Amino acid sequence: APAICYEAVSTEHAAEAVAAGATLYAASVAKNDVGVARAHAHFAQLSRSHSLAIIMANATGDSDGTTHAGRSATWGRDGELLASLDDQCEGLVLLDPDGNSAEAFEFTGP
Repeated sequence: APAICYEAVSTEHAAEAVAAGATLYAASVAKNDVGVARAHAHFAQLSRSHSLAIIMANATGDSDGTTHAGRSATWGRDGELLASLDDQCEGLVLLDPDGNSAEAFEFTGP
């Protein structure tokens, strides 16, 4: 189930998605340092409580007067952090559809 910004931090939205049959939650957020730390804790708990694989994409760098904190990540259905980028690099985080494995790829070069 897709979730953007406000939906992504709503436990009700995730519960509704699971009730509708979702096994994967794809969240797009725009978080600073404090917000992304909260999001990491939120998504770990959400994945544990709903047995839901989660992938979160966050912005990095300066935009609209805010410094976004990166750290895009994935969690397995047990709440375990499977892969994460750091707060500086741009990249791609991939989650296997079974929700048990993931990998982070940093973009390098110009």
